[in-house]
Amino acid sequence: MSGRLASGRPIQGEETCSSSCENATGILTATGSSARVLDQIPHICSSVEHDYVVRAFSEFMGRHLVGPDEVSVTVLRSRSAGNNVAELAIILATYNEADNLPRLIRALEELDEDLHIVVVDDNSPDGTQRVAQKLSADYGNITVVCRPRKLGLGSALRDGIESALATDATYIMTMDADYSHDPLDVPRLMGVMRDSGVDMVQGSRYVRGGGVRGWPAHRMVLSRTANLLYHWFAGAPHESTTNFRAMSRGAALCVATRARCRGYDFVPEATLLVLAAGLTIREIPVVFTNRVLGDSKLGMRQTIKGLTSFVAIVLQYRLRLGRYARRPPCDVVTRELHK
Repeated sequence: MSGRLASGRPIQGEETCSSSCENATGILTATGSSARVLDQIPHICSSVEHDYVVRAFSEFMGRHLVGPDEVSVTVLRSRSAGNNVAELAIILATYNEADNLPRLIRALEELDEDLHIVVVDDNSPDGTQRVAQKLSADYGNITVVCRPRKLGLGSALRDGIESALATDATYIMTMDADYSHDPLDVPRLMGVMRDSGVDMVQGSRYVRGGGVRGWPAHRMVLSRTANLLYHWFAGAPHESTTNFRAMSRGAALCVATRARCRGYDFVPEATLLVLAAGLTIREIPVVFTNRVLGDSKLGMRQTIKGLTSFVAIVLQYRLRLGRYARRPPCDVVTRELHK
């Protein structure tokens, strides 16, 4: 193994690097989540520069991810997907989206963006995984992360972020796979991301110019209430519960290494983790359109869980406990921010 680091110094010897990767793999097996390994890198590679180990482990994650509860996850890349580094990686978490995914992918591919798409599917019974694999073969810039069963939106997004980081994309974006988020808004988010230098751009339904189409009144009330509560009690942006956002690598790494929620509560959790790390967020207006095809995954059970999670998340954030401690991103993330 040869080459040079960004600092210009030669990389360490092969034995040292191999030892560090073995240590990282051991932590992955012990914790059951590759998201936690990056947070441990400063403790396992004192003799190897952090940025090199991050890249080495990212390559490892690109071959094999371990999700929650030590569930093996298969990562399928099209032959040409690994040849070029795209500027933007877009993550689509899917479950029974076989009807929506082709038209969404088509719309994204037609954008004037240098992108790579990561589809994370939880073994959808409607064949979404097969559809994603065919689209990957057709377009050549799609990674399909195949998970064995439904494990939650949050864990899917976290696995997606890890896989997206392994592509070395400059920016990471998450959006819904049901066409509720308009693909034509992607260049708007990216324009602000490039021009403003912020760490996260949040698509917001609740700032001037934003809105919702096709929702029943009760869903509108629940959504507006949840966002107001996070805004009032945690100082979050006006919008923190919709999954349409672009992140820098630093913000994405911060979320991947620190997030613990596995369901819909992952979305506001990620917002507060970015804020707790001292990173910056900017909102821009978007219009959310209720799905036309397929069924919503957000039921009463998830709604009640979201309300109870709000109390726990905000309390920990306000008290600066655990993952919400006011600390800058770890050295690994800092190095990524200055790449």
